[in-house]
Amino acid sequence: MVSKIHLPDFLVIGAEKGGTTWLYTQLKKHPDIFLPATKEVQFFNKYNSNLIQRDYFQQGIDWYANFFKQYNGQKAVGEVTPMYLCDAEAPLRIKQTLPHVKLIAILRNPVQRAWSHYCMAKNKEHTKLTFREAIRQREPRFIDRGLYYNQLKIYYQLFQPNKIIVIFYEEVFKNPEHWLSEICKFLSVDDSFYVKDSSIHEKVFPASAYKSAKWVNIQNAITHKIRKNKTLGKVLNWLKRRGVTECLKKLNAVEKPYDKINEGDAILLKEFYKEDIAALSLLLKKELPF
Repeated sequence: MVSKIHLPDFLVIGAEKGGTTWLYTQLKKHPDIFLPATKEVQFFNKYNSNLIQRDYFQQGIDWYANFFKQYNGQKAVGEVTPMYLCDAEAPLRIKQTLPHVKLIAILRNPVQRAWSHYCMAKNKEHTKLTFREAIRQREPRFIDRGLYYNQLKIYYQLFQPNKIIVIFYEEVFKNPEHWLSEICKFLSVDDSFYVKDSSIHEKVFPASAYKSAKWVNIQNAITHKIRKNKTLGKVLNWLKRRGVTECLKKLNAVEKPYDKINEGDAILLKEFYKEDIAALSLLLKKELPF
């Protein structure tokens, strides 16, 4: 029954291509923190990263609770789904389901975030647009997702400010010990755990291409179908806990740094994000690192 399972008391809500995979990997190491084997449960968002409707929320709270069955008394329980930041349905669903949850957002320079997301989508054959076309069309996946103020202000309207911590990619990777310690304090767990962990300086998934983009898309489609089946979903979670799905993903990946963004495109985007960045700075009462 759901009552016997500890649902999340914290969520990492995004942003996409902002360091959430690195953060998930680090938090999963902490003995006082429980995270499910599935990095992106995607329960509260209606649409996936490619704006295809998935809506696992309709599966119900019992479906969600299954991801936390391995909980074993840790002080903090959470999950990491970057789409929660930008999905229009997610904030209110979270508030209604987990009214006292703590929220962690890790943001990245929106120009670099857009370019990184575009490069990933291009490698997976998820777009045929040039990046300049994506900018001109204000393609939601790559461009609008960098409008952080518009997304975060909804969470600040629904939750008390002391329930939200916002950190920045550019600052985190300069001093990961400090920011992991701050997150641990926020979650009320041991904040000295990462002091001697040199691996926190390593990026979990360097920029990559794929041996077969077709296989990536087939794997994602199969995973979606399996997740909606209660029995097969348990099998998938078992495979994830044993690292099988992650191994398959890595076998199909080839480390290949992304090209640098065109200077003209960067200037266009910097101007586009200017007002949103200023508004976000006022909301957070902080000078932003980009």
